[in-house]
Amino acid sequence: MSLNVRVESIGALSEWKGALKRFVSEAWEILRSAEGKILQTEDWLQERMSYWRCQEEECREEVRRAKGN
Repeated sequence: MSLNVRVESIGALSEWKGALKRFVSEAWEILRSAEGKILQTEDWLQERMSYWRCQEEECREEVRRAKGN
């Protein structure tokens, strides 16, 4: 496969390079933001799991007490 490029305008090439840099910068910012949201969601899920495990244990204890009476 041939990868020849015919550049007729250095200005157009410079514009393309600038646009590509902006795209990469914006893409990284979006990825960082998404990563932050994912980490927040993981933390929230861990908290919810801890909460429900405690709720489960409290319910089991209530059942044990009820069976004991």
